[in-house]
Amino acid sequence: MGKIDTRREVEISLDFPVQLPDRILDRVVMRRPKLSDLLAAPIRDTSDLDGEMRLYARLCDLVPDELQELDMADYEKIQKQYLLFRGQD
Repeated sequence: MGKIDTRREVEISLDFPVQLPDRILDRVVMRRPKLSDLLAAPIRDTSDLDGEMRLYARLCDLVPDELQELDMADYEKIQKQYLLFRGQD
């Protein structure tokens, strides 16, 4: 287990901004996960991309459809930050 990122939230700048109907998404703010988040958007196993996406959308105050528009490089930044919050770098 690695060092846990103890910040309450982290701003993640997107390398590939996304044009949404109402705004340009060029950064997201991800907050630390709570048990209630995992209960509301469980990840069944390591291949459950849908569950992972719903959880990350919840932590970033986005809807899943918005998160789906991200470039994979930016999505990987979100994945990495989640693992840092959990101490799993």
